[in-house]
Amino acid sequence: MSARAAVNPVRNVARWSALAAGLAYGYVHHNTLAAQEHNRAEQKKVENRDHLIAKAKAEWAKMNTPSGGLLKIPQAIASKQLMFNDKFLEILFANTLELIWLLGVITDPENPNFDLEKLLIHLSETA
Repeated sequence: MSARAAVNPVRNVARWSALAAGLAYGYVHHNTLAAQEHNRAEQKKVENRDHLIAKAKAEWAKMNTPSGGLLKIPQAIASKQLMFNDKFLEILFANTLELIWLLGVITDPENPNFDLEKLLIHLSETA
C-alpha cells in the first residue's frame, strides 16, 4: 500500500476557516431574514388593525346617525375607500363626531328636525 501524501497544514487551516466563516455568515443571514419577516408581519397586523378601526368607526357612525343625520359622512368614508393612516385625522374625526353629537346640530336640511337658526349660531361660534 502506498502512504497518503501529507496535506499542507496551511490548506487545512484555510478549509476549516472557510467552513467556520460560512457557518457564521449563514447564521447571521438567517437571523436577518427572520427579523425582516417578523417586522413585515407586525406591520401587516398594525395595518389590519387600523383598517378594522376605520371600518368600525364608519359602521358606528352609520348606525348611530338618525334617518336625517346629524352628520353627513363623506362618501369615501361611507364606502370604506378611505383608510386613516394619520392618527391626527383619526382623532380629529372622532372628536368632531362627539362634538356634533353633544351640540345636537343637525346639518341635513331635509331632516324634519333641522333648525337653520341653530346651525347658523353654531357656524358663527365656530368660525
